[in-house]
Amino acid sequence: MVNVITSVAVCCAWLSATGLARTQGTAEVSGIVTDAATHLPIEGALINVGPAVIRTDSSGAYELHLAPGRAFISASRGGYRNSERSALELSEGGTLRRDFELRPWPRVAGTITDADTGQPVKGCLVFAMRRISALGELWYASAGIPTADARYGTFETVGLEPGEYILEIDDCAWSYYPGVSHIEMAAPIAVTDAGIRGLNIKLKRSNARRISGVAERGAVDVRLVRHVEDVAQTLVQVRADASGHFEFPSVPVGEFYLVTSAGAHQVVEVTDRDLTDIQLRARPALPPLRATMFRDGTEVPAQAELVPVFDREPGPMWPKLNALPPGLAVASILANNIALPNGSIMIDGAVPQLTFVVTSKTGLITGTIAAKGAVVVVAIAEPFSQYLDQYAMPRTNPVFNGGESGEFSFPNLAPGRYRVFALTGDEVILVRNEAFLRKKASLAESVDVTAGATAHVELK
Repeated sequence: MVNVITSVAVCCAWLSATGLARTQGTAEVSGIVTDAATHLPIEGALINVGPAVIRTDSSGAYELHLAPGRAFISASRGGYRNSERSALELSEGGTLRRDFELRPWPRVAGTITDADTGQPVKGCLVFAMRRISALGELWYASAGIPTADARYGTFETVGLEPGEYILEIDDCAWSYYPGVSHIEMAAPIAVTDAGIRGLNIKLKRSNARRISGVAERGAVDVRLVRHVEDVAQTLVQVRADASGHFEFPSVPVGEFYLVTSAGAHQVVEVTDRDLTDIQLRARPALPPLRATMFRDGTEVPAQAELVPVFDREPGPMWPKLNALPPGLAVASILANNIALPNGSIMIDGAVPQLTFVVTSKTGLITGTIAAKGAVVVVAIAEPFSQYLDQYAMPRTNPVFNGGESGEFSFPNLAPGRYRVFALTGDEVILVRNEAFLRKKASLAESVDVTAGATAHVELK
């Protein structure tokens, strides 16, 4: 019966949102969604007004009937940038029209050919890397979605923002546009709203090496992973056969990780010879995580898990306490009764006994952010210079855009010292880059959180 009632409620809400079940005391919102480049209507665009969602018809039109009040409306469609959210003031019996023009995402497309023969090189993936200048350094972050045509040697990278990119050619060869071996040597291309069509990438045959071996446990996925600026990037993935044999036929010079779905990982250094005798041993299954929660002098069993700190493998793990009771915060974490100074732990062998010390005496950080971006709060330990040698783990999730008014709030923080800083513009792309966050945090002012108090900060 519960399922039937729920289904009826959802159905009625949908009928109301689409205008098929018009009731008294509602306001009407209608409009049309078009392509900003071609000015043609966009069918199937999503219109969001609070919980109400509707798709545009074949003429790009929509119509909604909603309860009076203040609401925010936006439009989106795959292949296009989302519209900005805008406010609606809905009055009973009123009629509003709100049209949208969606801009298609820029894309880079072209062909890949052999520089000597002029023949197409098939099956290549072309990744776009943002080269971002921030804090006096250059940083790199993956962007866009690559697609490939295995038959004709064409490529297309979609979902890009306007800006400068480094193109990385993978799978068929490893190089950077226009055919150099190191990212620092690559020539950036400028992508505008119009994108780039007809780009020809010419590849020269390189002295790539072969990596092969046997992965324990048979048919498992084996990934070739490279670390770029502290972020793990999977270059290619293969499937080992039933006996565990795997092979990467073309790998450039450099250091890589071989990672399997069975938990094996191994560092390999590719130099001037093939590596053909790799033995990937599966990681033994870890025993269940043993955790307790210590509160008000009482220790009770707790549910916890280990999650990666940053996008690196192998790398430090962050102990996460599941189902933390409302109003509590983790004040400290002990591993085998020894405090974890930076909150992260490397697992190599037996899983430690974890104890989460929680407290109900929490504080609050609030503030405003002047520009669109992300707000990050990092718990720190003193002296801070020692902490920088560890991993600056954001103890709370980044808050993007700071809400509609630019305001943000981080409740239920354990008393202590924190760094609060904003990522704006291109910096937002680096929100998972450990080295960048550590440097950014080192430049931020510290904020003291005390029990029952609110610390307010203004971020630019």
